[in-house]
Amino acid sequence: MKESMRLEQKVRQFIQQQELLEKGDRIVVGLSGGADSVCLMLLLLALQKSEQYEIFAVHVNHQIRGEEAIRDQRFVEKFCQKHHITLEVIEKDIPKIAKEQGISEEEAGRKMRYACMEEKAKSLGGAKIAVAHHKNDQAETVLHHLCRGTGITGLTGMSPKRGLVVRPLLVLTREEIERYLQLRSQGFCQDSTNAKNIYTRNRLRNEIIPMLKETINPKTVEHIVDTASQLSEIEEFLERMGKNAFVQWVEKKEDGRYCLDLSGIQTQDVVLQKWIIKKILELLSDTHKDFTQQHILSIIELMEKQT
Repeated sequence: MKESMRLEQKVRQFIQQQELLEKGDRIVVGLSGGADSVCLMLLLLALQKSEQYEIFAVHVNHQIRGEEAIRDQRFVEKFCQKHHITLEVIEKDIPKIAKEQGISEEEAGRKMRYACMEEKAKSLGGAKIAVAHHKNDQAETVLHHLCRGTGITGLTGMSPKRGLVVRPLLVLTREEIERYLQLRSQGFCQDSTNAKNIYTRNRLRNEIIPMLKETINPKTVEHIVDTASQLSEIEEFLERMGKNAFVQWVEKKEDGRYCLDLSGIQTQDVVLQKWIIKKILELLSDTHKDFTQQHILSIIELMEKQT
């Protein structure tokens, strides 16, 4: 079997195993012109005939990199014309948006890309949104969360499927993506900012992970991703156990308070106690952020007091 066909089959099996896409799905692809998104589009096109996908592309010009951004847009337009893909190009002043919202340009660009793809998917009657995150991105995400401080959820990395968003390339490494493009004789655009270590993710990609691969283990990326997958399974199990315990030992009052049955909850393992308390804090504040392990341990300590 040709290597390109092997990689296509690998992605097809991953899509089927994770139930990412169904035959006849409409799919919106975020097409930046970079290697990852171009590879994703080519792979979906290779599967299109048998799976009867309807594929659409969205390209967001961030108005950050001047002539380079125009070059990327022209590349995407020619690519989509060649492959008969319906393309929507959207221009957004990301520096202005970032300043107005008080966030980094990187975060503003990410939010805007998803917002544009979601709008396109909505206009198509609820299409799936395919993004090009791969194994190396997953390893970077897990390491980033680990270094900043996180629980199990952060160490599970990105999910192959979350809502309408699917990540068919999480089964491939960056090296496999570049190899596929080479085999297909397909060019792509290089983002010059990727080589600059001005963002934390760039430093992880350009310095930390290569150092780990060279000095610790060449398969560092694969091992991090495998561990994240195992932790995801553990988290799913804990979620099921936690929900059962929550129903049994927590009561929501009409005024919005949550009351714990201490006689029951204190018989549970401390892991379940932590899960229940974290869930209550999230429900009360409508957020999953800003709660540390110390907050949860402080509440457990209060539960153990007599007053």
